[in-house]
Amino acid sequence: VSSSWPAILADEGCVDPATRRALLLDQRTAQLLAAQEKGLPTGPVIAAGSTGSIPATARLLAAIARSRQGAVVLPGLDLTMPEETFATLDSPSAQSASHAQFGLARLLAGMNASRSDVVPLCGVAGARLQALSHALLPAGATGNWPDLRMDAAEAQPAFAGVSLLEAASEGE
Repeated sequence: VSSSWPAILADEGCVDPATRRALLLDQRTAQLLAAQEKGLPTGPVIAAGSTGSIPATARLLAAIARSRQGAVVLPGLDLTMPEETFATLDSPSAQSASHAQFGLARLLAGMNASRSDVVPLCGVAGARLQALSHALLPAGATGNWPDLRMDAAEAQPAFAGVSLLEAASEGE
């Protein structure tokens, strides 16, 4: 049955939803790039909340980021992770692909951009951000965890309202 589906779609002159989405996103990307090449105003174009995990979306985000009045708001990009650790995320290893920052690392690489090109929207900083960044380091970068200390005066407000949830596996 599944091998018949492409033939049925072709006979009907249709495409599946994922293909349609990619075609529409690529069409919008082409429109944006064409307007930019002609020097036409595109107005402000802001994309927010996507990691670009769909290749066509990543291409559109890259075009928006390059446009004169374009901005891409990256959700949860860790700007405090050491650069050498972040650089290892854009690799094909299964360990990297499951990391929370993998998609953003791949998106930035596809845009020929780095975290130093990213401008934070707000001044989020402090002990909580630092603790989360350290806690979510890739497994290969956790060797210095014993050296990461936080005194009680920093820890109490940093973890106010935080709950612990233990999962038996990555899938859980």
